[in-house]
This record gives sequence, C-alpha cells and structure tokens, in this order.
Amino acid sequence: MTSPSSHKSSRDVSARSVPRGACPALPGAIPAGRLLPPILAVFALLAPAAHAGNAEFDAAIGKLGYGRCHMDSCDFFTIDTAVPIASTKEGTLFAISDRVWSAGYKAHGDNDLHEYDRPPVSVGKQSSEISMVFCSKTKPVVFNYYDDKWNSVDLRPGDENSVFGATESAYQFYFAACHHFITHDPVSKNMALKLGYPFANEPAKIDAVPSEENRQPLDMVK
Repeated sequence: MTSPSSHKSSRDVSARSVPRGACPALPGAIPAGRLLPPILAVFALLAPAAHAGNAEFDAAIGKLGYGRCHMDSCDFFTIDTAVPIASTKEGTLFAISDRVWSAGYKAHGDNDLHEYDRPPVSVGKQSSEISMVFCSKTKPVVFNYYDDKWNSVDLRPGDENSVFGATESAYQFYFAACHHFITHDPVSKNMALKLGYPFANEPAKIDAVPSEENRQPLDMVK
C-alpha cells in the first residue's frame, strides 16, 4: 500500500480500461520471521482461530494482490495475516500484516495501452508493513502507518467518482482484506453491489468524521 494522493492524469484513466499488472514478477521468497516485527508472531498464531469466527469478512491470505499502475510502475501486495481486533454493529477492525513491492514497466509509445500486460523490466524489493482495515458496509476505512502516524482513507466501494489517484490501491487492498476478492479494477461496481455496498447508487457526501490527521484505528470501534 502506498500513501494516498489526489493526483490524477489522463494516463490513469486509460490504464484503468485494461488489465493492469497482468504479468507481475514475484520477488524471491523471504522467511516470514525476517519480514515482520515480533508482535506479529502473536497475530499469526491467533489469526486462524479468530478469523474463523467472522464469516462476513474474509481476507485473501497468501494471494497475489494488485495495486495501482501509474507512470511505468505497478504496485503489488500479499496479505500474510488478518486478525480481527474489535467489532461494532458497523463492522470489524482488522490488523493486517502484508508485504508490498513494485515492478517497473516500459511503454512502447505514448499511447501504449498494453504496457502493463507485458513482463516487467524490473522488480523492487519486498517490504513488510502493518495496516489496519475497518471492514464495514457503511463506513469502510483503510489505515496505513507512515510519517510516524496513522493515516486513514475513507472508501466508497463501487462509487467510481470516489476512486482517483493512489486511492486506487486502497480500494484494491480493501477488497482483498475484507472480501477475499483480488481485482485489477479498483471500482469493481458489480462486486460492490453484490456484497451489499450502497455507495454506487448514492450521491457523494461528506461524513462527520475526525480528520485523517487525528483519527486512530480504534476510533472506528468506540
């Protein structure tokens, strides 16, 4: 997962119309113990039992996930563990340990719509991270830790007007973390409707929630 931005270009729109990162290269396997901080060893032990009790939300553990493709680069991720922390009537907060990396691609001309279908010209090194995801049909949120603080992204799955720039990766990660759904399409309107998200048929609106700078993951389950 990369930090979100509001940047959007004509290249973003054209890239979304074709399969993205269709030929990813996986970096060499790295022992899990070297990827994650010690506290996640506890998460790894608790995950199977704890996750089994939450039938509505289910993470795509160990699957190759696709993130945003932009400017000759695509992001990828793999979820290693997903542990439910707390639940409310609105949803369930999960702690996610995952690995992320990017791959470089080369365009054949300015209007190459198949750049990301070809094998990459380079593959970056994996890095590990911890994300927090509030899986909810009404208030879905992804939290990432960078710049020494938690940063949140409010999501509206299925609403194409709410998907832009680097938030594309947040939507793709959310679908994988909450619904075992791997997708190249961050909008995935049909799947969002099937899962029961109402946003595709609602006008955009601003919820009265704390700002991204102030909000913490546990605020979602207070």
